Amino acid sequence: AAVDDHNPLCPGSKLADIHGTRYPIVQGPMANVSDNADFAAAVLAAGGLPFLALGSLPAHLAENILTAGTEKVQRFGAGMIGIETFNQTIGAHLEAVKRHRVPFALFAGGLPAQVKELEAVGTKTYLHTPSASMLENALQNGCRRFIFEGAEAGGHVGSLSSLVLWELGLEVLQRLPDDRLAEISVLFAGGIGTARAAHFVSGLASQLAGRGAAEGIQVGTAYLFTCEIVETGAIKKVYQDTVCRLNETIVMGTTVGLASRTVATPFSRRMIEN
Repeated sequence: AAVDDHNPLCPGSKLADIHGTRYPIVQGPMANVSDNADFAAAVLAAGGLPFLALGSLPAHLAENILTAGTEKVQRFGAGMIGIETFNQTIGAHLEAVKRHRVPFALFAGGLPAQVKELEAVGTKTYLHTPSASMLENALQNGCRRFIFEGAEAGGHVGSLSSLVLWELGLEVLQRLPDDRLAEISVLFAGGIGTARAAHFVSGLASQLAGRGAAEGIQVGTAYLFTCEIVETGAIKKVYQDTVCRLNETIVMGTTVGLASRTVATPFSRRMIEN
């Protein structure tokens, strides 16, 4: 019973309350996929917090996405790439998020200063911390919302597997006093595609939940298998048919230092060979 009391993934959990959703589930932003306000509305209606992916889009396209999101979706987040080397429009994206008063945001490859900039105007902002040292630095710089996304995730990935990263992250957070921990929100991500995986996270995270931390999961790839993602036009049916047919993923981009997990299509294999 004590463990159930501290199950962080129950409906109406602390994180669900913070997000204003039924479940402590976040739909991870997917470039060129989750840029559709109708799909975001479907995610929210089903109890999750949707994120529209701004990626490295030109400023006018990012503006269009946020405008549609503001009009059609009551609560959503903006997914951003914070490193200017990979996203030269990050300045414009930041200003657009502020202008539209987007309720939530997250940074992949972001900086604590960017997080604090958005938090100062009321946007609850998560930071990807793919290593213990990055988490410690973010904590020292006043960040309170984190994403632990392991290398089993789709898209760009770090070097640590989910189990290793989750354990390292929890080890750092466990050293915080209870009053500080009660201000922390954590999303576990990377390969969470089944009920069994979610149960595992519940068990792993229950101790910190009992001490007051808000915890949930971020799911991206699993949404590719939904009816709604095709019905709303976020992806084409041929895209879904491909991910349903192939049961293997591969990582490309390791030779240039930007690893990305993708479905093992003939094109992906040719990319790696080249």
